Amino acid sequence: MLKPRISVLIVWILFKTISCEVCSDNAVFKCYCTQLTDPRTHLPVSIADCSSHNLQDVPDDLESHVNHLDLSMNNIEVLNSAAHKLASRNLHVLILNLNRINTIDPDFFQDLPNLRELDLRNNLIPAFESAKVFQGLKELHRLDLSHNNIVSLPEGLFLPLVKLRYLDLSYSSLGGVLMGSQDALVHKLGVVSSLTHLSLDGLNITEIPSSYFDDFTELVSLSLADNALAVIPVVPYSVEKLDMSGNNLTVLSPRYLNYHALKVLKLNRMPSLTYIQHYAFYNLYALEKLSITDCPNLKEFSELAVDVPSKNTVHHPKVLSLARNGLLRLNESYSCSSPGALRHRQILQLKHEDLPECFPEIYGKWSHRVLIVGLTCGIIVLCGLIFYLLRYPINLKTSTGLSPSSPYSRAPTNEGI
Repeated sequence: MLKPRISVLIVWILFKTISCEVCSDNAVFKCYCTQLTDPRTHLPVSIADCSSHNLQDVPDDLESHVNHLDLSMNNIEVLNSAAHKLASRNLHVLILNLNRINTIDPDFFQDLPNLRELDLRNNLIPAFESAKVFQGLKELHRLDLSHNNIVSLPEGLFLPLVKLRYLDLSYSSLGGVLMGSQDALVHKLGVVSSLTHLSLDGLNITEIPSSYFDDFTELVSLSLADNALAVIPVVPYSVEKLDMSGNNLTVLSPRYLNYHALKVLKLNRMPSLTYIQHYAFYNLYALEKLSITDCPNLKEFSELAVDVPSKNTVHHPKVLSLARNGLLRLNESYSCSSPGALRHRQILQLKHEDLPECFPEIYGKWSHRVLIVGLTCGIIVLCGLIFYLLRYPINLKTSTGLSPSSPYSRAPTNEGI
């Protein structure tokens, strides 16, 4: 009995990981439990992975030291606080995605005061019966409700979430609810104005009022992909990442792109896009990555679209992606600024072998190439050794006998004297 405990202790010291069948001796659910070190706090974090176990209910015998509980990819349909209620002051992350959840009791999350992340995406939630469902989650930092059947939200639903920073409401039927008024998010639903990341993808939004995002002065990332917007809406000047992919934009104009802090702009998958005006990205001084891909009706991309605001300013995106468009021509003067080996090389003169890292399916990654070369050399050496052994076999005989045709005779011994 003592040896297994000593072995487990040694493994924990060496690998900072403990693996066992259950998190406690009395646990009903068979989970995979590990203990890792949080790279930010350098404190131990206990993780209980109960995913893909065909569970019908959440465990109600959760040990108090568990910080991260993963219940994804099960068959949970109802979060019933009367039958199975989670209660822990140490639980920080709760993952419930890819289940069949359609009903959540109003007080199910009330005994999780220190929960920071809640993942409810990819379920069958049609609505929330009470605005108090998130009451008590004052430490919640991230909430993901995407890919559900949500058609309505009660007023003040997000009011208790005073520390919320990440909110994802994508791919549901909330477009009409969210666009019903100019202040729907903050004043109607109670979303905190200090939100930094917001995703509203796939909501069939056709128009966004100009003052809709005015309250979100700290917003850094905004995703509005896969909607039906005809123009880029007015967004906060604090936004550094904007995704407008999959919308109905036809023309890109500098009139709608005047955000000096914007670093990443995605405008992919838009068959409606046909033209990019000169100086369209003129005011995007901080732009680092510009992605315009899969726009089959975009026939031309002028260098004036990303012209520098001043001749004395080095201003160009570090990454420009124009893959799978309908471009008929490209300015031959475009050249590479980095890496050093390709500096000043014209883009149209580049070949696949000049950019092996861009074509891993052809050339493989650098580590893969080194491994292949090493294995090839080893095989060649082995084949040479086999050939040598077959051509010049080693004689292992130790007999000292003389053949009849030998010019030497056996020396006399004492027996013949």
